[in-house]
Amino acid sequence: MSAPAGDYFPSPVGGAPFPHDLVPSILFAVLYGLLAPLVIYRMTSKRTRNVMLIAAAVFALERIADFSIRAAEATIPRDRTSTGIVTYMQTTYSMGFVSIGQCLLVLLRCLLVNSASPSTGATYKTIVEEHDYESRNPLTARMDNASTDERFSSASTLTITEVVPEVEKRRQSYRRACIAASMVYYAVIALGSIAGSLYFKAISSPSTAKLVQHMRYASTAISLCLLFGTAGVSMYILYTKPSHSRPALFIITNSLLITIPAIYRLIVMRFQTDSIVSTAPGSLNSPGSKATFYIFHIVPELVVTAHLFSVDVRELFQVGPLGQPQPRSK
Repeated sequence: MSAPAGDYFPSPVGGAPFPHDLVPSILFAVLYGLLAPLVIYRMTSKRTRNVMLIAAAVFALERIADFSIRAAEATIPRDRTSTGIVTYMQTTYSMGFVSIGQCLLVLLRCLLVNSASPSTGATYKTIVEEHDYESRNPLTARMDNASTDERFSSASTLTITEVVPEVEKRRQSYRRACIAASMVYYAVIALGSIAGSLYFKAISSPSTAKLVQHMRYASTAISLCLLFGTAGVSMYILYTKPSHSRPALFIITNSLLITIPAIYRLIVMRFQTDSIVSTAPGSLNSPGSKATFYIFHIVPELVVTAHLFSVDVRELFQVGPLGQPQPRSK
């Protein structure tokens, strides 16, 4: 599929699959396939299932289909210009790291909520009330010579535990901030989805090509800012709340790794081409361009996804299946 003479459109990220894409496509399909049992286990096991990683789980399973289709395209030339396949590929590549970023944001919310207690670690206050039931007992009430010690021995203690108001207020502030950031992620998804759905039309329409380019840049740049923000807040927790260093480091590591695909996209999205199957410089179809795509876009996504599911995030972040705080196991 080519643009009208003299017109150009944004080069497809990842390029069109050629024969040299066959081996890496099969490799990544197999790797994600090997990861699938772990993903399914984490999401179905009563001990580890959670809502925090749903987006990453869907992404990991979807990548199996993605690379299977890509491998088929590498051997079937006519599929390289299929409207549906081109649209699907450009949409899914713009959404993968965003899905992972959403999961990291949810984990950050869990970390913030759990770290909201004062430096002493006190999240709850205890009210102790003593009641002397002896005076209410008609038998003991008639014992005029009962000693003070004997009366106190019959006293009962009532303990009431409630959340410290300041802690709960801080937690609510963190939740609201993370919800606001989640809304931004949904806006990013909308931008990326629209850009992907319009990509094929951009081939024959210069105005649409310009719109697609702007939306691709906007969605990627906003996502990158959110990822750096997630890492930055986690670094703050790391240095101010040493008791939460492990989950903070977990988020920092994965957030910074998943910025690599976003940075790669910002670099290569400036290129334009006049044909999806062109191999001219800037078409992103050369073997060198494909190598950088797999190394800087696909590998970081795979590594972060494997890392997310290699640990029990409920245990690491001390939360329940819905992300609610839970006390540390003894």
